Amino acid sequence: MGLDGTDRFLDNADVPDTGDGLAPIIDMGASENAATGACDPNNITQPTGLNVSFATNQFTLSWNSIPDTGPCQIQAGTSFANSQGIIVQGTSPSSKTLPSSYLAAGQTYGWRVRCACTSDPTTAGPWSAIYYFSLPSGIGSNTTADIKDANVFQVFPNPGHDLYKVQVDNDAASRIVVRNVLGQVVWQTKVYSEISIYDMEINGPSGIYFFQLSDDEGQPLISLKVIKQ
Repeated sequence: MGLDGTDRFLDNADVPDTGDGLAPIIDMGASENAATGACDPNNITQPTGLNVSFATNQFTLSWNSIPDTGPCQIQAGTSFANSQGIIVQGTSPSSKTLPSSYLAAGQTYGWRVRCACTSDPTTAGPWSAIYYFSLPSGIGSNTTADIKDANVFQVFPNPGHDLYKVQVDNDAASRIVVRNVLGQVVWQTKVYSEISIYDMEINGPSGIYFFQLSDDEGQPLISLKVIKQ
């Protein structure tokens, strides 16, 4: 029984035990790693409402909290084959803030999250859908510049079907490249100073595509996620 009156679910050897009686009594921060109520691993729902927000030198991954759960696990990276897990401790957590130095400008990332009753992965619920995002050039050091840059590279409609218009107004831009989720190039064109809107067609299947604007040296400037229905 913990100091807060609830059963201890897991003894964390890295946290000093407190209370009266023979150790272990309870970890500091009563019932650490435990759910607050009757948590049933079979009834944990899939996290929803995933989002990414940026601030100077940091970014925050957020989702809708799931009641009566304990820690949540985040997987993030350019490929889940080599992505590392991040454990978010607490009771029904709903966000994690990380330094923007983890990200490269113009690179596309994906992340997902799942929550559990305890730190035991066998008590975890299902993974959320994958949320894709990219870090525009300059983010983390000048968020005002990021907002300005985002306005000079637009794709519409989004979501759309087959035909799209791509608007570009950036003196540094040299090429537009469109890739599918496998990284395969499905469309590309050179950027001409006298043209600001380009018509293009995605012939591939429905899903997510990434539109990237790059400079003369092939360095990415901005990357946008576009959904084909």
